Amino acid sequence: MSEPVPPPSQPDARSAAPGRFRHAHAVHPNWRMAVELCLAQLDAQSRDPAYAKRANLGFAYLGDQLTPYASEILAFLRVRTGVPDWVGSVGIGVVASNAGYFDEPALSVMLADLPPASFSVFSGTRPIPAAEQRTPSGAIAAHSALVHADPDAPDLPLLVADLARRVESGWLFGGITSSRGPGVQLANETQSGGGHAANVYGSGLSGVVFSSEVHLASRSSRAIAPVGGAHTVTRAEGNVVLELDGNPALYALLADLDADNPLTLVRHPRLTYGLFVGLQLPGAAPHDMLLRNVLALDPRDGSIALAGPVEPGRRLLFCSRDAKSARVDLRRVCAELRDEIESDAPALALEAARASGPLDGRRRIRGGIYISCVARPGQLFDDPSDELALIRDNLGDIPLTGFFANGEIARDELQGHTGVLTLFLG
Repeated sequence: MSEPVPPPSQPDARSAAPGRFRHAHAVHPNWRMAVELCLAQLDAQSRDPAYAKRANLGFAYLGDQLTPYASEILAFLRVRTGVPDWVGSVGIGVVASNAGYFDEPALSVMLADLPPASFSVFSGTRPIPAAEQRTPSGAIAAHSALVHADPDAPDLPLLVADLARRVESGWLFGGITSSRGPGVQLANETQSGGGHAANVYGSGLSGVVFSSEVHLASRSSRAIAPVGGAHTVTRAEGNVVLELDGNPALYALLADLDADNPLTLVRHPRLTYGLFVGLQLPGAAPHDMLLRNVLALDPRDGSIALAGPVEPGRRLLFCSRDAKSARVDLRRVCAELRDEIESDAPALALEAARASGPLDGRRRIRGGIYISCVARPGQLFDDPSDELALIRDNLGDIPLTGFFANGEIARDELQGHTGVLTLFLG
């Protein structure tokens, strides 16, 4: 990599560092007032040298009470901000910097200043770039993607897995629309002739694909609480585990829980938030497992049925969730992200650091998207804002937007009870 161009002596070299993304949030039953309140915040930030003045991609997340006005909100934001392309979703809850809103007419927006031609909005009417496509700068056009999904889309897990295969990194992040009525996704894209399609979608997948020129760091927090040690699958048929460590599978679960009656497991205090298994992935970190819900326990033959196939030889752990594990795991996610952005890995961050002074992880986080499960507030956290406060305490007061989803997308799979945090680095 060639050395970056030295910063000019005037002005201060710190001005060479990319600015933070402008962001805003508001709650108001009148959608126009909610938008105006957000626009006032964005306008104030445009005069702050810490924030990027320009923007070419907008993110908008709406409380589902604003769903009937989604198209108007999208068009209004595009015209008033001058930002041509937008993506987003409605949600029962909405995420903003330091605040989470649940069951309120909330609006959360963030304006990203990304390299030209470094992203592409996609939807059911506009496909993602081809695998071999390059941007004018030579970057891989389809490297990673933010995805919003319709919960009623047929074969949704297959659609997500297929999309992951079509981006170079295999990494998706996003969530399934959550709403008490018809859910919609936002995907407003610039047309080839210079016009715009202000589209609101109620089905399929939509979102934005990022090129390899956009530097992202992403982690998912699954609040996993193992109830025992790892076991080896010694006999299985399809999705039914028959034996673990050479004994009936149910015996292993009872031993892990120090229980002797399988009929009482439904009331076991360590299984308050359900029972599932984590299948260990070769070479992956211990917490990075393929999760499968437990569908049935059969006391007659000691078998355990899972929501997905399992092969003999795999290592698995029985798991549940609890509030303490949720907090510990979200702190882990923040710590891993901080370690990554303070390392020498991101090339763009290195160049920015050389141009603007010592490494400062907080300064190099330009913005973030956090997508959490609708079930986490109330079950694993006391308040919708608790997760955001924890992120702030560990990563600083960063620009943030997102929503509480009906299922989360990380890598190539759908997840549940998960928080997916993705940061834009500069």
